[in-house]
Amino acid sequence: MAESLLVENARKYLRANVLIAPHHGSKTSSSLAFLEAVKPEIILIPSGYRNQFHHPSKEILARYQQINAKFFTSANEGALEVKLNSDGVEVQSLREITGKYWNFKN
Repeated sequence: MAESLLVENARKYLRANVLIAPHHGSKTSSSLAFLEAVKPEIILIPSGYRNQFHHPSKEILARYQQINAKFFTSANEGALEVKLNSDGVEVQSLREITGKYWNFKN
């Protein structure tokens, strides 16, 4: 509801390079119309590891891929740092920076 109202009434103000995923990436958030209005390059998804609601939903992640946005989840990446500069948007995760052995990725 809120997303559709924003798209209808404030579309020209919605464009953003970075979007914090609405409602942790739940199935009822991030409508395609909203995402097409915002046109984010990067989507940050604040969600807890193995959370009881299974956020973010697979449907929403597919929608993010559909609009060619890169997305990062705090459950997988840990704390995220976003830098906006003349070259664009750079995202680094604390797990990448600190490199603890339990954060090893294949």
